[in-house]
Amino acid sequence: MKYRLLREKSFFLYVFGQTVSVLGDGLYLIAIMWLILKITDNRGLAVGGAFSVFSIGELISGFIAGPIADNFNKKKILIITDFLRAIIVFLLYFLSTQNLINMFEVILILFILSILSPIFSTTQFTLIPLLVEKDELLEANGIITGITRIAQILAPSLGGILVALFGYSICFLIDAISFLVSVATIIFIRLKTTQVKEKVTNTILSLLESFKEGYKFLLSSKFLMVLSSYALVVNSLGGALQPLIPIFAEKYNFGSQGYGYMMSAFSLGFLVFALLTGFLPKKVSETHLMLYGLTLTSISLVLCGVFKSLIPVLILFFIIGLSNGLTNLPMSTLFQKIVKIELLGVVTSFVFTVGQALQPVSMLVSGYLTEKISVSTLFIFIGLFAMLLSLAGFAIPAFRMPPDTTGSELVINDSEIQDKG
Repeated sequence: MKYRLLREKSFFLYVFGQTVSVLGDGLYLIAIMWLILKITDNRGLAVGGAFSVFSIGELISGFIAGPIADNFNKKKILIITDFLRAIIVFLLYFLSTQNLINMFEVILILFILSILSPIFSTTQFTLIPLLVEKDELLEANGIITGITRIAQILAPSLGGILVALFGYSICFLIDAISFLVSVATIIFIRLKTTQVKEKVTNTILSLLESFKEGYKFLLSSKFLMVLSSYALVVNSLGGALQPLIPIFAEKYNFGSQGYGYMMSAFSLGFLVFALLTGFLPKKVSETHLMLYGLTLTSISLVLCGVFKSLIPVLILFFIIGLSNGLTNLPMSTLFQKIVKIELLGVVTSFVFTVGQALQPVSMLVSGYLTEKISVSTLFIFIGLFAMLLSLAGFAIPAFRMPPDTTGSELVINDSEIQDKG
């Protein structure tokens, strides 16, 4: 199945373009972290603040990304957003090579990129069901995740080496070029399924109607509302963790290369899980797989706070990547199965955006706490809290009986939307 999908030209082009783009993003991630650490003299509050600004931009954009993805030509959205990101990252490259970059400019660039990122990712998510048949979705998601994760395995380590040898500017240039490669491949893909008709008149009214239908669907689904609330708390921990990782690498003398190795180990773990998706037991629900993944992540985070040498930390980050795949990939597939394609953008963007609402605060707080408490202590605290949340998740009734993926729940909700509209 997987090899057959890759023989299809449009699917192959899409996977190739996104793999190159992800490779560039991995280099960019290492470079921007080390740029911020250099500008701010390794201050945790500044790193947390930079992450927070990016997260705020994603929140602002997240609520409109879904209706945009649902109401406009998906290929055009992806092409425009990637082209704009190429220009912005190239500007970052130019400013850094001329020694004209300061923290204000970094934050402004991060904010603009954070506005574009949810629009691209949401549209990308809604495009996949138009590239393959419904019964191929899990395999397609596994392929896309697996192959792009190979790039994510290579990119952080390569980025760390490039930063150590040549500085961070070269990574920005490569990332800008990777966005252009993504644009070129998206231009030539053809969609299997007829796309929702592009709405070129009454744009504001069409967006409002998309909001209305999408949120009616959400409010009628107890499962999605509970999942949004649960993700809000869990992702606040994920947000707190993000600024800790580069600070952890710096404080324990792993350097940019060690930070890159940590992120590569994480991606390798995610890749291994993606390759094993076909072996997942069919009788275990997607929600329980999510909770098992969260439990494994929590244990690994606690152990990260105990071990302070690079090798055991890399092993733990591999396990965290594996468990992250166990948490996220089945849930993404569940969304694509139960939500109508016309509403997929607005529904998923709402759930994911609400789930990230507390991240700006948690990022800022964790960055500040690194100046008061040891990073290892913070890892242990986050791990223990995540463990409590995973145990609580098994007791939530909505997670015991997830929605029917055959479409019965969807049909009922769609009819309710039409009747009330």
